[in-house]
Amino acid sequence: VDLSTVTFEIICSDDTKRRAAQVIQDNLNDVFGMTAELVSMDLATYLSQTAQGNHDAFIGGYTGSDMTGWLRGLYTSEQIGGSNKTRTNDPKLDEMIYTACKTIDADAREVMLNEICQYLNDLCPQIPIYQPSTISAHNKYLTGVSITGSKAFDVEKWSWE
Repeated sequence: VDLSTVTFEIICSDDTKRRAAQVIQDNLNDVFGMTAELVSMDLATYLSQTAQGNHDAFIGGYTGSDMTGWLRGLYTSEQIGGSNKTRTNDPKLDEMIYTACKTIDADAREVMLNEICQYLNDLCPQIPIYQPSTISAHNKYLTGVSITGSKAFDVEKWSWE
């Protein structure tokens, strides 16, 4: 197969995603001779195009307050046309995720989540490329500082001694 004949678009909605797409574009060209065209668009257009499946490839991002919420949003068939932008439609995966969502026992749920992650690694509907970090510094008098599962600050719990 002559990969130099492969061309496709990567859509992105902001500068951070565009820079990530440029790295991918350069590597695909340098290593395989493939051509990827970067297409930038405003967020509303990007969300509409990706939700409808009108893309070859895209650089995206998604956060959830916990692992089950993240999995349900990204990979269940009920979210096709919404946050499931890879349009993954796998009844076994749906059942695994819904079962984990309903499981109260934390140890049993952790086992299920590990199984789901292994299943997703084998299925490979998308490829994670980076995880942004949140860095914050506070003096010793600030109490109640916590970060949610989606890496947001829960500031309503903050107080100063």
